Amino acid sequence: MTKPENTFNGKPIRSEYDAEKKEWLFSAVDIVTALAEPSHPRKYWYNIKKQLKDGQLSSKIGQLKMRSADGR
Repeated sequence: MTKPENTFNGKPIRSEYDAEKKEWLFSAVDIVTALAEPSHPRKYWYNIKKQLKDGQLSSKIGQLKMRSADGR
């Protein structure tokens, strides 16, 4: 499977392929950074999830460990 483009608006987007489910997973924080360019992307994403009513999003999105730009 070919890895999709790793950038959006010139910003890197981390992605992983789940072979068992046959689907691509993308970093929501990286997408938020590319779209909104907040000063604190993680906090911005946290607040978005928190503000949604009835857990419409937060119950469907889990947190995965992905390698950061600095290799951690």
